[in-house]
Amino acid sequence: MRLVSWNCRGLGNPSKAEAVKDILKIEPSHILMLQETKIEGKALLDIRKKKWKKSIGRAVSSRGSSGGLATLWTEDLFQLNKSHEAQRWIYTELTHCTNKLTISLFNLYVLVLYSEKKDCWNSLFEFLEQ
Repeated sequence: MRLVSWNCRGLGNPSKAEAVKDILKIEPSHILMLQETKIEGKALLDIRKKKWKKSIGRAVSSRGSSGGLATLWTEDLFQLNKSHEAQRWIYTELTHCTNKLTISLFNLYVLVLYSEKKDCWNSLFEFLEQ
């Protein structure tokens, strides 16, 4: 199982979206986690359909010109058990279809401000307490 995580600093530019495809050629991946996409979640999932056709996933929209997340995985290799999206993170629990290994992933993007970090960690803590 291969995982790629990339702070792409914006996917609105077509060359950046093409870079996703190039990265996946160089480093074939079963799971792709993107941070700081700087686009709407729906637009990101549309890019996924063009650049990584075998995948499905979850996305969080950016707020203005910062943030935005996506966690994508190869549809024929993983089954989604659970997911939860918040403004600064995405949680996914996936089971590998062949070996039945279950993995839990947190994809995070947090600004440098202390208040933003505190909000993020508090929301993660609340989620984990459930």
